[in-house]
Amino acid sequence: MKIHESHSKRDILNYLEKNRINISSLEKLNKRTLINKIENDEIDINVDYLTDKNQMKSLSVKDRNDIMMTCKEIISLCNNGFNIKKSLFKNEEHVKKNAEYIADYGDIPSVRRAIRILNQNSNFKIKCKISPDVQELLNKKKKIKEQSVPSFHIKYGSFKLEF
Repeated sequence: MKIHESHSKRDILNYLEKNRINISSLEKLNKRTLINKIENDEIDINVDYLTDKNQMKSLSVKDRNDIMMTCKEIISLCNNGFNIKKSLFKNEEHVKKNAEYIADYGDIPSVRRAIRILNQNSNFKIKCKISPDVQELLNKKKKIKEQSVPSFHIKYGSFKLEF
């Protein structure tokens, strides 16, 4: 087990805190010492999330712009009725290859939108990789949205209106 170097010390401490591991003594350690303790199993946790690269931190500006442009191309393709001749794509395999590439960056909202629209307009079933932090935030937003549904309340009684 090796923790990917794209995770910052704060990311690691947040992950440990969410797993209810006492981090008060760990905050004093530097990143390298903290990683060594985790890798040598001195801290017993499942670190599958930490072994993958951090999606948001590993992107350069150029990479992010390329991903955003691919998202725009996919959304444009779907808005044009999935007509590949009117798009920049060569064939359906080219579309699928690009969609699978950007699906690794599911923390970006435009990527999630492009994949959702593509799945609705085609027979592809591509799933975005979303980090636990972003998934938790999305679940919280969904719960708030479900609770804020307007409702109709009927009140009985006599009311006096004056004009």
